[in-house]
Amino acid sequence: MLSLELLAAVAGLNILFNLPVAVRRLHDSNLSGKFILIPILIFIVTFLVPEAMAPYLDYLGMVSSLMDLLSILFLSMMLLKSSPGPNEYGVLPQKITVS
Repeated sequence: MLSLELLAAVAGLNILFNLPVAVRRLHDSNLSGKFILIPILIFIVTFLVPEAMAPYLDYLGMVSSLMDLLSILFLSMMLLKSSPGPNEYGVLPQKITVS
């Protein structure tokens, strides 16, 4: 059986390696790359803070619901259609041609 520490390590590496791709995708939609902090915050609250949250178990349901909503928000931002034409982050990758 997989341990929680191994699962946290795999999730952390997944977030780390996908950061540049997610930031480029956000820029394609003309959104700031700062929104990448949402999954990082979810990772920190989910895996790294539970021991410190023991005195606040009454609020755990509310925090869990907030993390769910933030996950849905980030997923919807990643699924947005790219903005047409160049935006403030540069030319869309579909428009770049190599000759």
